[in-house]
Parts: sequence; C-alpha cells; structure tokens
Amino acid sequence: MKKASPATAPRSVPLSGQGTLRLRTETGVISVRCLWKRSVRARHLRLTIDRQNQVVVTLPPRCPVERGFRFVETKAEWVVRHLASRPPPETLAAFLARKRSLTAHGRNIPLLMRANTKNPAFEWKPAAGHIRLAHDDGRHGEAVLVAMLRDWAAEVLAKRTLDFAARHGLRVKRVTVRDQASRWGSCSSKGTVSLNWRLILLPPVIQDYVILHELAHLKVMNHSDRYWLYLQGLDARAAEHDAELSRLASQVMGLGRRERAACV
Repeated sequence: MKKASPATAPRSVPLSGQGTLRLRTETGVISVRCLWKRSVRARHLRLTIDRQNQVVVTLPPRCPVERGFRFVETKAEWVVRHLASRPPPETLAAFLARKRSLTAHGRNIPLLMRANTKNPAFEWKPAAGHIRLAHDDGRHGEAVLVAMLRDWAAEVLAKRTLDFAARHGLRVKRVTVRDQASRWGSCSSKGTVSLNWRLILLPPVIQDYVILHELAHLKVMNHSDRYWLYLQGLDARAAEHDAELSRLASQVMGLGRRERAACV
C-alpha cells in the first residue's frame, strides 16, 4: 500500500494475518489470538493486549511481517504473564448491555434488552424508535446473538450504502454483509461492496466513514494520494475518523468470536 499524504492518510491499516498464533513458552506451546496492524506513526514494533485478550502487534510502515513474528516469539513469557492477570474478554452480550444502542441510518438506536427468556428474538420497528432484543447468553449462546445482529446489519448497512452511493453519484452493483476476521470492509472492481456486520456496533460517524471509505474505491481502486483526496471530498474528517476507527478496533473487532476463538 502506497503511503498517502499526511493530511489525508489513515493512521493504521489492519493486515490480513489476523488469527491464531502458536507460541512456545517455558510451560509448553500455547495458542493466542493475534491482530496485526501497520501504523505510519509507529517507529518501533509494539506489542499490546486489547480488551478481548487479543495480542495486538503494531508494525512500522516498512517492517516485514516475519520480523513481527520473531518479535512476538521473544515476548512469549510477557504474553503469558499479562494474559494470566487479565479478566476474561468481554462478551458481545455484555458489550451490548453496556452500550445500550445499535447504529443504523446515521444515528444511535436505543436497545432494550431482556434476558432470562425462553426464545431469542430481535424486533425493530422504525416507528417505535427502538430495538427490542430478547436473549439469554447462557441458554442460547453467542452464535445465536451474532446471527440476529448480522441479519439486521445486512438490511440497514445495505440501505445506508446505497443511499450514500446515490447521493454521491456512485454505482454499486451489490452490497454484502459478512463476518470478516480483520477488515471493516472491501470493494471489488466489479462494484461489490462488502461490509463487516460489526459496523452496527460503532458510532454513527465512524460507521459512515467506513462505508464512504469503501465507496471511494469505486472511483479509485488503490490507496494512492488521489484516492485519499477523493475520500476527503466525501468525508472532510476522514483522517480523524480513521484514527478513531483504529482505536475502536481493539474493542469491537473481537466481539462475537467467543465460541470460535482459540485462547490461552
């Protein structure tokens, strides 16, 4: 990816290598969830652990990924020690109970949650101005909650994307909503925009930024200076919103993976 101008470039770009990493420690081999990010502001390799107990590796712009792997291997005991001292990662249900809203159509929609229920249900009536969610995490499991949220996300994110495309004179062939491991979205040369369902968990302006970011690729398919200049025409605060998106990624991207993730 070509480095863009400082005024419009994003501050960090997730790599495609998110997943499980096996580390050899003094007590044996462990598996940890790992998120790789490249930051134009980073001068050195940096290792942190996010709220989802995911190891986050930040690489400087020209640092080879292989060097990042070696760096993490040297910090295996640090990873074990810090993961052991941290509480369990936040569940999706706990996140929703704390946030109490979902994002659609450029606004926060209040979320009314009911637990200890026999049958899970998701009810959204736009005229009512709120969402009703019935779900018992212990009884139904997180996969059921993810499925309900993803179905709703497919509806509202597609509409928001098509509305923006029409407003800016862009032509979208298709909108899909998926469960990407490390990307917020993508855009193909054929005009298909794919979005991560977790966008409904982000603040409205950040959700809109991601949608506009992908729509901008309908004009420019790379991340050249020309691309960032065009994106800034769609969102004058693109650089600011990208930095906020990077900060929120450590809180949101790991949600909804509890039953599938490999943990220490």
